[in-house]
Amino acid sequence: MPKRTHADAMETKRNILRSALNMFTLQGYEKTSLSDIARDAGVTRGAIYWHFEDKGELLYELCLEVAKEKRFSEYILMASKEDEENPLGCIRQWILMHAKDEAHQFFTSEIFHILDGIFASRYGDDKTRERIYDLLSMRMYHITEALQNAVRRKQLPPDLNIDMAASYIHTVLIGYVETLKVANLSKPLLSFPHAVDRIIDTIKTFRR
Repeated sequence: MPKRTHADAMETKRNILRSALNMFTLQGYEKTSLSDIARDAGVTRGAIYWHFEDKGELLYELCLEVAKEKRFSEYILMASKEDEENPLGCIRQWILMHAKDEAHQFFTSEIFHILDGIFASRYGDDKTRERIYDLLSMRMYHITEALQNAVRRKQLPPDLNIDMAASYIHTVLIGYVETLKVANLSKPLLSFPHAVDRIIDTIKTFRR
């Protein structure tokens, strides 16, 4: 039997993640077992446990994979790098990404519904919740780093209250997503891109 390579292992992992997305979408998180995912992926449960500790870790990794595939974090990651020359422009583009069709599809998808249910403690255990909260903490960290870079580049005031500005951006985006969900909108809000300049102007007023 030929020896499995690292590339083979990574392809198996990606295949498991694709099947998890498929099964979670069809059956929901709670009703989907690791056996269901293994059958859909054409692998054993052992193969799943080789890559993932449990279903919660699988969901966590799936969220990272979707974010990478859809490039949801690309601009905020760019903005958080010290060598980025236009961090504020990257922050602006990242906020605008939330009004793109692909982002809207994610915000109205079963995966997002699952995350919402975990945050609301409707399902999932404490360990899974902790992992998902880690994603939010990671996002807040990158927003904070991006704002610090914009201050260093003199694109934002030197006495900017960075924590308050980061919390404001985070809250506005959560509010936008909640509006989509509550209103059950089939398209992104056309007015949102026009609000981005106001968001940027507002964070400039948060001073220490």
